[in-house]
Amino acid sequence: LTGPALGSPIEEVIKALADQGISGSLAQPGLVVYETRLLDEIDQRQRLALAHDERLLIKTALVIEFDDVGNPETSRQTFERVRASLLQRLGSPHRTYERGEFEGDFVSQVNRGHLIRIMEWDTDKGILRFGIPRRLDGQVRMELQCARKFPPLQQTLWGLEAVR
Repeated sequence: LTGPALGSPIEEVIKALADQGISGSLAQPGLVVYETRLLDEIDQRQRLALAHDERLLIKTALVIEFDDVGNPETSRQTFERVRASLLQRLGSPHRTYERGEFEGDFVSQVNRGHLIRIMEWDTDKGILRFGIPRRLDGQVRMELQCARKFPPLQQTLWGLEAVR
């Protein structure tokens, strides 16, 4: 996910991914999405998204779906498996923000801002942020994004809304 440098020409990034065997994208204005598994040990659906300004890469995201958002314990376990995988690969995050517990109506907890999980790592490519962003469409999923900047940790509307 931190492979392509932000600011790289999007066509070069797409070609580099194809050279690595990642192809078959769905393109829409400002976004290229691949159905691909970057975290092999995670069974949930994963999509790689490249946000661009028609010329340059501005953000990358790995979108990871929950299997059963109706079950808060299953969702907690899934989140913890992904978090453990990232901690093993990236080490301790530079910043974290956690609020609330996985309980009750999990989707409602996230959408009301009562359940927040965000971790950030500073890398030479940008800030890498993992968590469960609140979305305008109410969907709940995990995202790992690399961008030059993000809103403050307490502001949870940072998900890549264009990936549906």
